[in-house]
Amino acid sequence: MRGWTTSLAALALLLPATASAQEAGCEPGPGCAIPRPAEEGAPVNRASLEYGITYFGGGSEPEPWHTATAELSRKTRAVTLVARATVAERFGERGEQFEVDAYPRISPRFYGYLNAGWSPSNIFPELRLGAELYANAGGGIELSAGARRLEFAEQSVTILTGSVGRYAGNYYFSARPYVTPRDDGTSYSGTLLARRYFSSADSYATLTVGAGTAPNESTQEFELDRVSSRRVAAYGKTPVGRGLGVRWSAGYEYEELTRTLDRDRLTGGLGLELRF
Repeated sequence: MRGWTTSLAALALLLPATASAQEAGCEPGPGCAIPRPAEEGAPVNRASLEYGITYFGGGSEPEPWHTATAELSRKTRAVTLVARATVAERFGERGEQFEVDAYPRISPRFYGYLNAGWSPSNIFPELRLGAELYANAGGGIELSAGARRLEFAEQSVTILTGSVGRYAGNYYFSARPYVTPRDDGTSYSGTLLARRYFSSADSYATLTVGAGTAPNESTQEFELDRVSSRRVAAYGKTPVGRGLGVRWSAGYEYEELTRTLDRDRLTGGLGLELRF
């Protein structure tokens, strides 16, 4: 079995308490428990622009990757909808990907995640689909189960996933496995996450660590064929004014592409988000 997940300890960010994670009224998604419906007078729309760059070092050094993402979302009492467009330059090619996410509010204890994406480029999956059901199990515990479907020109894969999360005051911790059955064997990956909320749901910092063949939401076909990978990353959001926030990210990944070829990967990203 390739890429067996190794467990790494996630570290909390020890700063003064300001806002309970479960009371933050956060956006839908992992680490939010049950997303609150839009309240009267509260911003229900979000628009963001983000730029990321990836550098490589080691036995195989392609030119740096460049990625730009534009996102627009709207929150209603029943559902949050997100439209996303990504433009990237990788392996000397330029490509685009277009996605739609939906987070339907099913009941006071359940909400869902649905994703559909399409790309005319070889550097993204031709088609990507995702579905996941989240449940507030009580006692600060959040559970989920779902799957992702990625269709490339040469192969298609189904990735089974889920999460177990726990709220503790201003913190949220979770573990997420990725199980990918394939004709040549099943690969396993996983991530651990620790998030610290500050003054609001739009002010947080997150630390993740992962290991396995593809310990993230893969967008490249070769990532599914790696021997193994070990990854640590941090990302978050910082308010800088009324209705305006800065998104930031940084990460390091060690990749074993084959038994005799490995390399390092450094990533960074910066963006702006407007709430209105």
